[in-house]
This record gives sequence, C-alpha cells and structure tokens, in this order.
Amino acid sequence: MSLDVKESRASLAATSGPAQIYWDGVSVATTASMRFPLPVGRSNLYVGKSNWGDVDPMFTGQMKDLLVWDVALSPAELDAVRLG
Repeated sequence: MSLDVKESRASLAATSGPAQIYWDGVSVATTASMRFPLPVGRSNLYVGKSNWGDVDPMFTGQMKDLLVWDVALSPAELDAVRLG
C-alpha cells in the first residue's frame, strides 16, 4: 500500500461455488471452495480494532469510505462502486 493513493479492496465469498478476491478491480485469486470458521458469538463488530482485546494492533490509517453489503456483488457491480 502506498500513502496518498486511493486503493480499493473487495472480497467475494459464497457458501457454494467459487470465491474470488479482488484487488483494485482485478481478480487476483479464485478458489473452488471456501472454508468458513465456526460461528463465534460476539456482541461487537469493530472496524480497525480487534474483537479480542489487545492481541492485534489497531488500525492507524484513515478510511474515507467503508461499504458493507449483505449480498455478493458481481464484478460489474464492484467496478461501478469502485469507479464511483
């Protein structure tokens, strides 16, 4: 990552079928199946902070936008969001 550069990350995961990871709009990895961790009960969902206390460093950069969807976006939809 570079300073003062707009970067975009997106990850697609599915409960069935292939999953893809995108880096600035380019598919960089594909897998035929995903392994999901066992459900963990937690009452908090942090961005930039560990849910497990001080075991991980806190995020110290800046975020302009954080977008979360409850559905997987297609590559075209990701491009539309990324390009504004």
